Amino acid sequence: MSVTVKGPNAGSPRGRGGSGTATAVIALAAALTVALGAIIWLLVDRPESSSDAPASSSAELEALREEKVAGRDALAEAKAFLATATTYSWREGEHDFAWLDKLGNAEVRSGIEEAIVGLEESIVDQRLTAQGEVVDAAARVVDPSRVEVLAFVDQLLARADDDQVSIDQMRIVVTMQRTDGEWLVDDLVFQSGGLGQAEDERALD
Repeated sequence: MSVTVKGPNAGSPRGRGGSGTATAVIALAAALTVALGAIIWLLVDRPESSSDAPASSSAELEALREEKVAGRDALAEAKAFLATATTYSWREGEHDFAWLDKLGNAEVRSGIEEAIVGLEESIVDQRLTAQGEVVDAAARVVDPSRVEVLAFVDQLLARADDDQVSIDQMRIVVTMQRTDGEWLVDDLVFQSGGLGQAEDERALD
């Protein structure tokens, strides 16, 4: 009869499963390492990326808001300017052309002043009255400080001793420029009609 002597752990369940347990521990450690790396990536990289996105969106929203406000304000100023510039009367104090101060471009102002030379005298001598109305207008924002406005203006023309009334229809592109917080006229393009060129003709025909 032979007797085989085994080690103290050879026949026990603990001894037989030792290798498998070690492998499981190594696998768990590896999984924890990967998970830790993922957590670090989430905490370090992702917040930086996500914080940039809201900042970018906020900047874009602010830019859109500025453009909207610029378009609204410039459009209102352009319409007011055109209505004033095309409205006058032969009566004292109602034909002083104070709207020229709204022309921020010196070259444009000089050109307009030349175009209306003699108009004030004609207004008084012929007792002319004009009423301007912006019937439609739209704005295109170039940037928050510069806006182009396309306006359609009707100007009713009459003479004090005549029942006849005529209408001068004008299509005008006004470029508004914000200077020191104030919207001024930087350019005027008369696509049809024009200040000072038809008042004393059409009203008297």
